[in-house]
Amino acid sequence: MSTPNKTSVNTDYKVVIEKVFNAPIEKVFNAWIDEKIVSEWFSPNDFIVSYCKINPVPGGSIRITMKGPDGKEYPNRGNFVEIVDNEKIVFTTALLDDKGLTLIEDFNTVTFQNAGKGKTKVLLNAQVIKTIKGNEQYIEGMDEGWKQTIDKLEIYLNK
Repeated sequence: MSTPNKTSVNTDYKVVIEKVFNAPIEKVFNAWIDEKIVSEWFSPNDFIVSYCKINPVPGGSIRITMKGPDGKEYPNRGNFVEIVDNEKIVFTTALLDDKGLTLIEDFNTVTFQNAGKGKTKVLLNAQVIKTIKGNEQYIEGMDEGWKQTIDKLEIYLNK
């Protein structure tokens, strides 16, 4: 008897967010690669980053744990694929369960463009590349989670 495959590939779900920030491109770009800064904004509302360790070079690791309002921790792991200073960051992230198994994995591309007068246009594309059946709530929450996270980035940049 064969064991059912618990992993399904979902390449249909994508979050796309475009936003113009009232901050220079260098500051916005740095907010994505400086772990101290990432710790301040990289989570949805009512969540905090309880752990952040990143190595922002191609092949470098991303380790971010978000803590929900109920105290539950959500570890995320990934790697940088490509980094072009002040232009583009490509990285993967995987939300892990309490045993370290991947619940959902994304392929993320963030591009940065000078929008004039000290402003920066950011385009985020987050594509689901892998998920475990039964965890659809994580996909369903991606759009709102990313929107809230980007809003927190704006709050940080406007300090």
